[in-house]
Amino acid sequence: MAKAFVAMFTAKEVSYLLFQKKICPKCGGKMTKQKCSELVDGARFDSASAPLYTKRREVKHYYYRFLCEKCGGAKDELELSECVMEQPAEDGAPIRQVSMEQATEFIHLRYSAAKWMALGVLLCILSAVPVILLGEMQELGRVSISESAAAGLGCLLLMMLVAAAVGMFIHCGLKLQPYEFLEHEPVETAYGVDGMVRERRKGYSSRYTQLLIAGILLCVLCPTPLFGTLVWFGDDNDWAMSLAVAGLLAMVAVGVYCIVRTCMVWGAFQLLLEEGDYTREKKLENRRNHAIAGIYWGVTTALYLGYSFLTGRWGSSWIIWPVAGVGYGVLECVLRIVRTHRKESAN
Repeated sequence: MAKAFVAMFTAKEVSYLLFQKKICPKCGGKMTKQKCSELVDGARFDSASAPLYTKRREVKHYYYRFLCEKCGGAKDELELSECVMEQPAEDGAPIRQVSMEQATEFIHLRYSAAKWMALGVLLCILSAVPVILLGEMQELGRVSISESAAAGLGCLLLMMLVAAAVGMFIHCGLKLQPYEFLEHEPVETAYGVDGMVRERRKGYSSRYTQLLIAGILLCVLCPTPLFGTLVWFGDDNDWAMSLAVAGLLAMVAVGVYCIVRTCMVWGAFQLLLEEGDYTREKKLENRRNHAIAGIYWGVTTALYLGYSFLTGRWGSSWIIWPVAGVGYGVLECVLRIVRTHRKESAN
């Protein structure tokens, strides 16, 4: 009789092999399962009585191998269970388990929080509109109040809109706080979670595309009120220009609302699947950049507010944000190159 293939697994290893995502122990990439077989062609099977030979190609036994999509590495069940179950995450962070109930609740919370977070961002962008319009109306004599009263009322409305937005941010942040680990720590999902998340993402993909395109187009086309005003009224009509600036901010606000709302929902799927901006490598990189990011965006906000209040150019100062976003991407690339160079030098 042919020898049987026997492998002894612990209960933890069996749970990992049957129900959890397979992660390459070498590079952290996703591993896919392939069914393989060992063929014999005229080879001898060990036998207790006499040697036996096959007269045709036959399958000796079937087994599974796991192939890494990133580095091309391959391991069978026994090798993978020994490597992965005993090794910690790349940076020593514990691997958190996400159940079906947790995944469903998290997606529901992100759906709910997305609209409030997006509304808060919209209010922050529109908060400058009362300051612009009241100041121009007072200067042109359209309202019978003093210059200081117009400025004070405009700032009061600005602070009220910002305060409402901050309240929304805090409310959503507290609701999502129990799931913050998804953004920073490696996770393993329970059996069936991946399939459920992928199915829901597939159903949402068309709406995601529509809202993202609409938001980007509104941001790209936002200068059109200014150009239209210049064409129809010239640059001498201050009231028309003020309305054009307000229209520009409104288009930016609605565009950003669409982008933030749909990206928060889409991000929930990426967080659970550890894809896109939330792979384990990027989570590690983000943890390393956390302190730098806090300083960078804090300085950016201070520059935006300082420049806008000192110059009063709220209609053009918003350009700081897309420039800062591109600049932060460049900064991350530089930091990644520096760390890679140091690691290679150390080795």
